[in-house]
Amino acid sequence: MLATCFLLTAVAQAPVAASGAFVSGHVLEADSRLPVADATVTLLPPPDRFQLDPEAFRPLSATTDANGRFVLEGVPPLRYMIRARKAGFADGSGRAARPLTVTAGGRVDDIELLLEPAGVIVGRVVDTRGVPIERAMVVALRGAVAAESLARPGDGHTGTPTARTLVAVRAGEQTNAGGEFQLDEIPPGEYYLRAMPPIAPRDGGQVAGTSHTFVRTYYPGTQDQSNAVALSVVAGLRVDVGDLVLMTADSFRITGRVVDESGRGVADVMVRLVPATAPSAALPMTMDRAETDADGAFTLDRVVAGDYAVVAVPALVLRRDSRNSADPDTGSVSFQLGGTRFASVGGSIWTESRNGITRQYRDEFGTRLRVLVDADVPNLHVVVRPVPVP
Repeated sequence: MLATCFLLTAVAQAPVAASGAFVSGHVLEADSRLPVADATVTLLPPPDRFQLDPEAFRPLSATTDANGRFVLEGVPPLRYMIRARKAGFADGSGRAARPLTVTAGGRVDDIELLLEPAGVIVGRVVDTRGVPIERAMVVALRGAVAAESLARPGDGHTGTPTARTLVAVRAGEQTNAGGEFQLDEIPPGEYYLRAMPPIAPRDGGQVAGTSHTFVRTYYPGTQDQSNAVALSVVAGLRVDVGDLVLMTADSFRITGRVVDESGRGVADVMVRLVPATAPSAALPMTMDRAETDADGAFTLDRVVAGDYAVVAVPALVLRRDSRNSADPDTGSVSFQLGGTRFASVGGSIWTESRNGITRQYRDEFGTRLRVLVDADVPNLHVVVRPVPVP
């Protein structure tokens, strides 16, 4: 399975229309308003257009000059998100990004994008014995420490509803062989760290010789986010947090079979776990997932006790490319929230290309089945409906 990617990627340049527009502006430091040279300014196509044809839309980019000015010519008329990025500055959010509508033959000259100087968070993820953990995922979170608005199985609390939550400010980073991580381009402010168990290989989260598994942990080493310790990040400075101790819990296994309405096994179905209380309109894309084999069978390992929903989503084949069929992993992976039609489940859209086949998994075509886990769950039976042809 390809790694999760929250940035849009593509393999073909969008065609430049004869009526393409002219877009220009400046990138400045947020406080001093000094020009930022060598920043990358990118026009991202709208997610709905990208999802329909990932190979037809590629982000358009330009680099700022010594005066912070950028120019993009021949821009096809579309709705875009325009953003600026540069190493050492906050990662393309807030005042560094904005929506932009480009009209045929139009001209936009007054765009101003502001970059904030950023800080860096470094540290190490270890187990309770102090042994470094490789491939753990670490993210920086912002917000008031309180019980999350959704129950998070294995977090050690009940998930009392509240408007206050912790939100990731950017994509996470995996630890290296020494358990070390570095989070760059973090805007100044107060943060909390969360470490997730190793995501590859599949048995990477299992504690050797035990029936325990690593679970999501907040710095410095707690499953309860209300006990997390806040970190202060200052622009231009490096914060070394030392060790983040990844906690463990009893682990279980869910096995089952996905079938169609006639009882036949369905292959290539994405099966994953989400919190049982997750709203259908915004089901999270978790790393706890598997794909069914030719007979529809699946296994989910390293599951901690909790109240879950199993979401089974059949594959919608968008295209086949025999030229790439010999490659083990090719193309792109993208992800967006929000179903658009037949909202039986709603939620996320996942597009991937592997072995020359581009598949899309849309939660709106899936089946959701609630499962309470306090021991192994065998022989789970999930029925899915046919996916409508686009």
